[in-house]
Amino acid sequence: MKIPQKHTLKNISQQLDVSPATISNAFNKPAQLSKLLRNKILKYCEEIGYLGPSMAARSLRTGKTGVYGIVLSDDLSESLMNPVANQFLSAVAEVFDKQHVNMLLLASDADRYLVNQSDSLADAFIVYGQPKSSKILKRLELQNKPIITVDFKYKNYPSININNHEAAYSIAKYAIDHTQASSVHPVILGLHLTQNSDSQSIGDLALFSPIESISRCRLEGYKEALNDADIAIENDAIWQIEPYDDRMIQTIIRGILTASEPINLLLCMSDKIAIAALHVASELNIAVPGKLQIVGFDGIASALEQGITTVGQPIKEKGNIAAEVCLGIRKSESVTLLTELIINKSA
Repeated sequence: MKIPQKHTLKNISQQLDVSPATISNAFNKPAQLSKLLRNKILKYCEEIGYLGPSMAARSLRTGKTGVYGIVLSDDLSESLMNPVANQFLSAVAEVFDKQHVNMLLLASDADRYLVNQSDSLADAFIVYGQPKSSKILKRLELQNKPIITVDFKYKNYPSININNHEAAYSIAKYAIDHTQASSVHPVILGLHLTQNSDSQSIGDLALFSPIESISRCRLEGYKEALNDADIAIENDAIWQIEPYDDRMIQTIIRGILTASEPINLLLCMSDKIAIAALHVASELNIAVPGKLQIVGFDGIASALEQGITTVGQPIKEKGNIAAEVCLGIRKSESVTLLTELIINKSA
């Protein structure tokens, strides 16, 4: 059996009577060639089944792969189902597309990289949310590549954030001020407040610090607003919801709203939770906002469509800026973006 010839830059360049660098530029630096010449080269390469210069070879030669890692704080499936993460990733991809580079999604599970070391392919990293394992950040640091963090701060690396404490305070204060009852009975529905992965009230569990978790920053903002209004809240009325599943969220909220203690204010740390709360309230025939105030956080389209009062955060801008810093087309410095209080009919 005849073994097919292995295509290389050298033999293809000889066949087309151009330099190997010209063949390489057709794939990697299209602006260097005329459209006519590039199309001729690409058409010929397609006909013979040549896919372009080897990424591994180029990496050995230049130290670059043209691949940029996005380290997610949750599992891949959970992140892709999360409307906020989805919008952020789309914004990153928008910049990457314009610059003709590729995205590598990485879960924050340190053990999987001990086997395949796929993270080593990346030229730089955007770390979206505090990873579940501290080993991840230490591993990234050892690679001596640019790191940009989003929604948390880490050492002296550039970070893209909003003021979660301030935003949470403002929406909680608004909801408290507009509660129609003579007294306010709140419940806080949060995310990622403790190392524990179960859905439960926080009770005596050790919490992440505000530096480690944006949820903790939001919690402190809610609590400060309640304290300023002389409203007490016990830890049993502060919930962490895991996993981030619609059915689970609704089950928890249904239990809270049908308990003996009357609840008339739900401070939700995400719009997804607020939407679930609105559905349960409707199912239980609880008038919103008449008997129950519900506020969310994020400003996603589906929450606005359903009338959720929420904090609008610039998710797309976060993604665009993080990508530009990652690629070196924006100055490598920390940025704090503004939020907006969006008043709607749920509070």
